[in-house]
Amino acid sequence: MPRFEAVDMEAVKKSVQTGPDARASLEVGLVEKAGDRVTVRCGACQGTGADRHTRGHCRACGGKGLVTIREPALRCAYCRGSGWQPHKERLGCSICGGKGVVTVKEPFVQCAFCQGQGMAVSTKLPCYACQGKGVVAVKEPLATCPSCQGTGKSNDARLPCHACKGKGVVTI
Repeated sequence: MPRFEAVDMEAVKKSVQTGPDARASLEVGLVEKAGDRVTVRCGACQGTGADRHTRGHCRACGGKGLVTIREPALRCAYCRGSGWQPHKERLGCSICGGKGVVTVKEPFVQCAFCQGQGMAVSTKLPCYACQGKGVVAVKEPLATCPSCQGTGKSNDARLPCHACKGKGVVTI
């Protein structure tokens, strides 16, 4: 029978909240917070409202330079908040829709499969385990996955662990 190692949820929350993606509201330009919504500077146009390729209105924000999304919001890991597809500068990000930020479910931990990068290293496509967000929602209490020892990777390192679906942790 697999032996589960308990995970301290407070330590996990603290590490995620103080990680680089937790400061997304500062990095993407927090403008206003109202209730469960936050208004931030658009990632695709960097708040100018103009599309830098076509010189027309930005498609992500409709030319306003600002986007409003539901909290908790993090910087998009796949495009790194730029709003553009990695390696294809003229295409809007398929994960955040060009906004540069994504809404996530709490509680969450950094994706073990892609190490929070939002993309599969071997293919440069959005990570299967976190759908390109860089974090995965978890349920409490947690334990390190016995199949992958917390790496989130299967024996074939190109695929996420089947037992934890790439999260690196399992619910006890």
